[in-house]
Amino acid sequence: MEDAAKRAEMRERSRSSTVPQIFINGQHIGGSDELAALEQAGKLDTLLAQAG
Repeated sequence: MEDAAKRAEMRERSRSSTVPQIFINGQHIGGSDELAALEQAGKLDTLLAQAG
């Protein structure tokens, strides 16, 4: 039951039901495609550094 509640919370927070859904420092990044796009654009390292 707890896993179902966690999945429901993640769907609500991310507005998506696909996995993985990636959050950095509480900010919803998206899925693996969005994460790869951040890396490709040279923005991922900065985002991670800001998150501490």
